[in-house]
Amino acid sequence: LQRGVEEMFRRFGVVADAMGLRRSMLMGLALLAVASAAGALAPGVPLLLALRALEGFGFLMVVLPAPGLIRRLVAPQRLNVMLGVWGTYMPLGAALGLLAGPLWIAAFGWRHWWGMLAVLSTAMALLLWRGVADVAAPATSARAEGVLTRLKLTLGARGPWLVALTFALYSSQWLAVIGFLPVIYSAAGVGAGTTGVLTALAAAVNMLGNLGAGRLLQRGVRPPRLLAIGFTVMALAATAAFAGTADTGLPPEL
Repeated sequence: LQRGVEEMFRRFGVVADAMGLRRSMLMGLALLAVASAAGALAPGVPLLLALRALEGFGFLMVVLPAPGLIRRLVAPQRLNVMLGVWGTYMPLGAALGLLAGPLWIAAFGWRHWWGMLAVLSTAMALLLWRGVADVAAPATSARAEGVLTRLKLTLGARGPWLVALTFALYSSQWLAVIGFLPVIYSAAGVGAGTTGVLTALAAAVNMLGNLGAGRLLQRGVRPPRLLAIGFTVMALAATAAFAGTADTGLPPEL
């Protein structure tokens, strides 16, 4: 699995690498901004769903090149720590969205929320453009046949598939827990405001794992050990959270 991670770092994001990692992130942020701005003016649900799919594509254009760009910009002795910091983007964003989204929508409406997301994406694109160096890509051909060859090598290797399966398992568990927590809280009689805060807290706690894993990797702890600990804790915690009924289950705060 560790070899698979290293292989992913060398070969991931074939298309993004061909166009340039920084350029891919800038294009993804621009796509997010345009889709969010268009969503604020959308006349109906079908267009909103289509724009949400477009946002998802822009999101991937931003997220996939980020570890490779960090790898090129950061000194090797700080790489694992900074990758741990980068990993907090998902729990931090989820927590902020769960806390600020309902309040903003209640005060100004959902269209203004989409508009604010467009503004934030534009601001991040400007910060990336001005604050991050344009690191040259490795000396590899960006021709179509070169991209296809690298894609074939990546898909034919065992390691990337194991990494993808591991992350799919983690993300499916994480999204299931975060997605169903509001339902569990509601069934337990928790108010809407408290539900948002508790769900945001559950999402934000992941940042401790991101930062801690980065530091432990920097100290020489092997990734398989961290993965085993993480999945074991997730299994036990998820069992405790979902076990029982409204009468016999754990208190919502716990």
